[in-house]
Amino acid sequence: MIEHNKITSHFILLFLLFLFYKPCSAQVHPVAMVDYLVRSGIQDVLNQKYSSAELTFKKLETEYPKNPLGKIFLVAEDIFENQDLGKPFNSNLAMERLDKAEELADALLDSDENNIWYNYYKSLVLSYRAIAKGVAGNWISALSAGYSAKNSFEDCVKLHNGFYDAYVAIGTWKYWSSEKMEFLTWLPFVHDERSEGITYLQKAVKGNSFHYYFASHTLARIYIFNKQAAKAIPLITPLLQSFPESRFFMWDIARAYEDIDKSRAIQEYQKLLSAYLKTKLPNNARVYVIYYILAKLYNNIGDLVNARTYIQYIPPFEKMSEFERSELTDKRERIEKLRKILP
Repeated sequence: MIEHNKITSHFILLFLLFLFYKPCSAQVHPVAMVDYLVRSGIQDVLNQKYSSAELTFKKLETEYPKNPLGKIFLVAEDIFENQDLGKPFNSNLAMERLDKAEELADALLDSDENNIWYNYYKSLVLSYRAIAKGVAGNWISALSAGYSAKNSFEDCVKLHNGFYDAYVAIGTWKYWSSEKMEFLTWLPFVHDERSEGITYLQKAVKGNSFHYYFASHTLARIYIFNKQAAKAIPLITPLLQSFPESRFFMWDIARAYEDIDKSRAIQEYQKLLSAYLKTKLPNNARVYVIYYILAKLYNNIGDLVNARTYIQYIPPFEKMSEFERSELTDKRERIEKLRKILP
């Protein structure tokens, strides 16, 4: 889920956003139709047209059966939809697709181990395996797979030092994995690479405009996490200019303003709520979270009428679906506490 402050959720989304935008964006795929299908599907996902994206990636999978990108991006689309809408994630199907995609990538690498695209395919497979494991809650396995993906992207940089996509992946991994493992940095074999991760991301920001968007998004979340939200606003703004209907970036801007201007944050969360209410949702988990945040913010600014209104929109947990309860588990105590303190 996008809104909350868990490092794990940040790691999923930030790594995913970078990976999903545009492969080898300083280049074009050597097969024109593959390039077209990948770009078209990715644009649909970023504009939250998931059914259209799925059809495009299935076409890619069918028409280019030896290329792993179709299978990889079908997994990516499913993860994106899960993170955005709360659609239950089929981890078994994802792993099956990724296993087949890895077989294809390995076969291509056997034919030409120095081909940047073939190395990129392998890196994507490893990355999405890490992300899929994280979505399924298997964080030890996710970190292990993510480490392999990071190493694979480092190999891409060795082949092409201007490969800024890899810089974003490496920087994101170094920062968030170090943050998650901070309690172990006293051990001699565990290193704090947060500063190095930020450096990689800053290099990516200086690359072309495509890399700028996702490196900027990642840095913005890092700033928010470290209570430096004012630095995040100018990084997020261009993202919304490029994708004004993106609920992902709406979450970002709203979250940033929580620490700066609560009245403005309320306005941004109202926009986000409106966007979700206009969408056909598989469940109401995302909407309930926004209701809670709005109730909390209204309470913080002393508007108890609106605070009570929004907290009352959230049904008792026993009346929620099993999936909705699982999605709001980490907020249940805070929601119930807010219910009690509002007169």
